[in-house]
Amino acid sequence: MLKIIFQNLIKVIKSKLSITAGIISGGIILRISNDFTNYDLMLGNYGPILANIEYYSNFLIAFLFGLLIASTTYKIYFFGNFSKYQSGGGIIGSIASIVTIGCPACSITLASYIGIGGTILSMPYFGLEIKAVGILVLLISLFFILKDLEVCKITKK
Repeated sequence: MLKIIFQNLIKVIKSKLSITAGIISGGIILRISNDFTNYDLMLGNYGPILANIEYYSNFLIAFLFGLLIASTTYKIYFFGNFSKYQSGGGIIGSIASIVTIGCPACSITLASYIGIGGTILSMPYFGLEIKAVGILVLLISLFFILKDLEVCKITKK
């Protein structure tokens, strides 16, 4: 199973269109996360361990999001088929990860736009839990997309 996933990942990386879409989208997410991250403020509020986990998880989110977009582009462009269940997990994981980017003050600003600011403030690690769930959902979504990358599931009526 993992061999198939790594082979499909290599196919996605070798596709110029897919990897370009992945690099651009991952770069945009990384840019957004860097704009909303004040490392010195996080270091003072969280301490060095949590601040580094928070800071470097932004890079992981940008990388996973870029891979997700690259895989999605590959599947849509070359096969024209994409399940709503596969895209739903990626969208939910991306939103959960993006909302908790950066320092707590910035996260609250972004989260308040969708009405979950109080929820993030009540968590013991100020939204790092949501970021961890978002990373997990991104990984699961990427797993299912890469597992069935070249499988067409169109049914005839």
